[in-house]
Amino acid sequence: MAFDKFANVDQYETAVKAGQETWTKAVDAGRTATQKALADGQDAFVKTYDEAVAMASEQVQKSWPNIAGQFAEMTAWHKQQMEAVFKTTDLAQKGVEKVAGEMATLSQEAWDKGVASTKAAMTAKDPQSWVESQTEQSRTAFDDVVSYSTKLSDVAVKAASEIAAPFQAEFNKAAAKATKAPAKKASAKPEAKAGA
Repeated sequence: MAFDKFANVDQYETAVKAGQETWTKAVDAGRTATQKALADGQDAFVKTYDEAVAMASEQVQKSWPNIAGQFAEMTAWHKQQMEAVFKTTDLAQKGVEKVAGEMATLSQEAWDKGVASTKAAMTAKDPQSWVESQTEQSRTAFDDVVSYSTKLSDVAVKAASEIAAPFQAEFNKAAAKATKAPAKKASAKPEAKAGA
C-alpha cells in the first residue's frame, strides 16, 4: 500500500480557491448593497418621521397647547427609541459579518489542514506511516473543532452583547426617569396638619 503521488491535488486546490474568490466577491457585493439599502431606508424613514412629527406638533400646539410640552417629550422619547433600533440594526449587521468572517477564516484553515493531511496520507511510504498520519490528523481535527467552536461562541456572545447595548441604555434611562418622577411628586405633596 504505497502512495507515491496524489494526482490532481494542485488542480483541485486551484479550482476550490477560484470558487472561494468568486464567493468572497459575491458576499462583498451583497454586503455593500445591503448596507446602502439600510442606510438609504433609515435616512428616508427619519426624514418622513421628522416631517410628520413637525406637522403633528404644529397641530397639537394649535389645538391643545396645554399638552404640547408632553407631546414634544413623547416624540423626543420615541425618536430615541427609533435611533436605538437603527443602531441595533447596524450592530446586528456588523455582528453577523463578524461571525461570517470568523466562519470563513475557520473554514479556510480547516480546508488547508485537510488538504495537507490528505497529501500526507496519500504520500505515505508504508501502512505504518499512513496510520500515524491519520491518527495525528484525527487528533488535530478534534482539537480544531473544540477551538473553532470556542472562537465562534465568543464572537457570537460578544456580538449579542453589543446588539443589546442600545436597548439596555434606553431601558436604563427610562428606569432612572421613572424612579425620579415618583420622588418628585412625593416631595411636592403638602404635609398634613397635625390633629386633622
